[in-house]
Amino acid sequence: MSRPLIVSDCDEVLLHMVAPFRDWLAETQGVEFRMAGKDFSQALRWLASGELLTRAEIWDHLGRFFDTEMHRQTPIPGALEGIAALSDHADVVVLTNIPDICQAMRAAWDSALPWLLERIEGVNA
Repeated sequence: MSRPLIVSDCDEVLLHMVAPFRDWLAETQGVEFRMAGKDFSQALRWLASGELLTRAEIWDHLGRFFDTEMHRQTPIPGALEGIAALSDHADVVVLTNIPDICQAMRAAWDSALPWLLERIEGVNA
């Protein structure tokens, strides 16, 4: 390998995820997302009752967000330009842990940024 390798996450590194997820929960799901500590499982409560969502309910909401709401995710200012500039000097891999079924949607989003993808080799959408 003649060039360094940079491995980057996508959510909250290149694209906003938490704020769009929070807004979607409040606007359409009747859920408040308030991160008061480090425990994500304690951050989501039903607006009507104040009760915490179960882990299964959290995963269900995350899945539905990625199934239908990825268009809400916008680039973090400067992140795409920065990763593109790094790709001049290193190989770049962008990882994501979204389910396989969502990969086509993320790939479609990524294809809307051809100027970036032309400069980055090995993008894992």
